[in-house]
Amino acid sequence: MEEGKTKKIILYSIITVLSVAILVVLILILVKIGTKTVTISFNTGTETRIEEREIERDSKTELPVITREGYTFLGWYVDDVKIENDYIFNKNTVVVAKWELNVETVIVRFDTNGGSTVDSISLKKGDPIVLPAYPSKNGYNCAGWYDISGRKYQNGDKINDNLTLYAKWNEALKRETKIEDNKTNDPKIDTFIVSFNTDGGSSVNNITVNCGNNLPVLPTPTKNGYKFIAWNDINGKVISGGASLTCENITLYAKWESINQTPKTFKVTFDTKGGNTINDITVNCGSKLENLPTPTKNGYKFIAWNDINGKAILNGASLTCEDITLYATWEKEKTSYTITFDSKGGTSFNPITVKCGDKIPNLPKPVKSGNYVFAAWLVKNIGAINSGQVLSTCEDITAVAQWGQYTIPENPRS
Repeated sequence: MEEGKTKKIILYSIITVLSVAILVVLILILVKIGTKTVTISFNTGTETRIEEREIERDSKTELPVITREGYTFLGWYVDDVKIENDYIFNKNTVVVAKWELNVETVIVRFDTNGGSTVDSISLKKGDPIVLPAYPSKNGYNCAGWYDISGRKYQNGDKINDNLTLYAKWNEALKRETKIEDNKTNDPKIDTFIVSFNTDGGSSVNNITVNCGNNLPVLPTPTKNGYKFIAWNDINGKVISGGASLTCENITLYAKWESINQTPKTFKVTFDTKGGNTINDITVNCGSKLENLPTPTKNGYKFIAWNDINGKAILNGASLTCEDITLYATWEKEKTSYTITFDSKGGTSFNPITVKCGDKIPNLPKPVKSGNYVFAAWLVKNIGAINSGQVLSTCEDITAVAQWGQYTIPENPRS
């Protein structure tokens, strides 16, 4: 009788152990499948902060849309590669916003008051203007460009708003010559000759201009290896088509610029804040930054280059044509991490420290009263951890005990 009762108790014990084992396996499968997530952080490059997002590994997320006064948002980037909403996140990721400075333009229109047509021009707000040649009007000389208030504008005046300039005219002077044959007065207009010194460029014919008239469109010479800039008088003053000159012969001199002229550049200096020395680089004005160097510093991880105001400067950035110093930002690298144990009511254990990249030492096995069987230590975003395992992370973690519970019936025969 007692022997049969013992066999049934053993049988129930075996069934209980198998049930607990199945429960542990199910827990591990659920952890493996359902609890792995990744964290998405956003670096806006501004004072605006966006909360981190925790999403399932190997999934997508809708990227936020942000604005910045005076800039155009170019998009979100990961490792200098632009990403869209279909990007798959498979690890903790910092997403960086990239911006482009807006350049505001203004338009200057020209009302010639009956003279020849002059096209409008556009330029950057605050830039100095280069006025077009004066228009022509039969019997009149152009006295300049004026705004509606009567202010006269000159080359080099800075323009900050849209503007209309009006041509002002003075009647051309005429000299009357008496003709004896018919005893009548016939107005005769004198002329002057404009000759051209091309300084080694192609030859240009002289032109004859009626006194009181503005210059016509001036010829454009050519010169091998050079770009024609302008015609200057003997004093170096630029003379353009539409200009009003005194009634005297004049020689204009060609001004040239070498096509192979070295472009303007600016220097980028790197302050590594204790990292390895990095040589300055030279960038052509108007070009975007490329191949910014990555410094190293013992015990630290390089984050980004920032300007003096703390703004992140990335590859592809367009900077003003001025020398600039970029400052390295660092994050201290961890050499070890701590495992803290949450036994969920079981035996308590002190935290242990593990060197980054080393195997996890023997993990403690907690006990818990109430017919509980310890199943595993689980860590968020990692899953079950075991003795001898090497973790890819070097962040502090908390291991949570997983338990199974069994019950031995009081009456094995029932």
